Amino acid sequence: MNRRKFAYLSALASAATATVRGEKTAAPAARIPEAAGLIAEMIFLDDCVRLAMYDTELSNTEKTALTAHPDFVRNGALSPPASGEKTGEKFALAAGRICSEMLNRHRQPNSPEARLYQDIALMRDVSAKAGCDPAKRAPVADLLDTVHVRRRLGLHTLNPDEDIHHWLEGIITWWRDERELRSAIAAAYTSPDAAKMHEFVSGFYNPSDPIIRVARSFEFAQVTPPGILPSALAQARQGSQYARAMVEAVESLRKLTKPLEK
Repeated sequence: MNRRKFAYLSALASAATATVRGEKTAAPAARIPEAAGLIAEMIFLDDCVRLAMYDTELSNTEKTALTAHPDFVRNGALSPPASGEKTGEKFALAAGRICSEMLNRHRQPNSPEARLYQDIALMRDVSAKAGCDPAKRAPVADLLDTVHVRRRLGLHTLNPDEDIHHWLEGIITWWRDERELRSAIAAAYTSPDAAKMHEFVSGFYNPSDPIIRVARSFEFAQVTPPGILPSALAQARQGSQYARAMVEAVESLRKLTKPLEK
C-alpha cells in the first residue's frame, strides 16, 4: 500500500467512526498522550506575537517578521538555535523557540493530565470570548475528528523516510495518540472535573490577568491603548504562571538577534 492510499483509507476510517458516534459524548481516554498541552502552547505563542505588536522596544522589521511567518513562530520549539544569515524566517523560528521555553519553564505541574486541563482552560476561555458557551453539550469529539481527517489527508504530500514501512508505522502510532488525545479533550471540554481544574489550572492561567486581557482583546480586534503594555507587564510578575511566562517571553524577544533589515 502506498502512502497516498494509506492516508485516504485511514482518513475514511476516522470519518466512519465519527459518523457512528453521532451526537454521543466521547468516553474518557484511558491514556493521555504526551502531546497534551500543544493547544495551550500554540495559543501562548500567538499571544506573545499579539503582545509584540504593542512593544515599542521591537522594531517594525521584527514585528513584520513575526506576523509574516506565523508558522515559523509555531514551529520554533522544534528548531535549533539559529545561526548564519539573519532573516525574518530565522527570527520567527528563534522567537517561537524562546517563547516555548518560557512557557515550559513555568508549567507547574507539567504532567500530561495537567497539560490536558490547561489546554481545556484556554479553549474554554477563547470560546467564551467568541460568544460560545463551553458548557453547552455539543459533538465536540466529532468536530475534532473532522478537523483531524482534513489534516491527515494532507500527509501524502510529505516526503517519507527512506524506509517507507517505518514511516507508515510512525504515522499509525501518531494516529493512535492523536485519537486518544482528541477523545480526552472532548471528554473534558464540556464537563471538566472541577477538582482537577483547580489543581492543574488555578495557578497556571487566570483570564483576569491584565497581560492576558491585552492579548485576548487583540485576538478579537479590540485594540487597547498602546501605553498599556508596561503596566500589564509589571502586574504580570505577580500573576499566573502563564502571565509570568509572557513577561519573560517579551523580555527575551527584545534580546534576540535582529533580523536582516530590508
